[in-house]
Amino acid sequence: MAATLPDIHVDDTAWVDVNTASGITVGNKMRITLKSGVWCRLHESTSAPALDSKDGEVLTDKRNPYNIATIPTGSLKIWAKSSEVGRSSDIMVQEVA
Repeated sequence: MAATLPDIHVDDTAWVDVNTASGITVGNKMRITLKSGVWCRLHESTSAPALDSKDGEVLTDKRNPYNIATIPTGSLKIWAKSSEVGRSSDIMVQEVA
């Protein structure tokens, strides 16, 4: 198991730079797990996408099999934002060897 890092809080008001928030170097393999019931959108790019962007992968709640994303080695910066207006999410991020 990878070292436990503090959860990252995301809402719908801005994209969060997951690499900076977690301290994980861009391009390192990591696993992102959605810990709350509010869906979260992930986006891979060198800069933050437009606030209204619908591109990227959506992590759904724990009742579905899509609440975990594995980010491969060599990826660009990862951004996260809540998919629901006025709601927020918590994600757990771990670096994977």
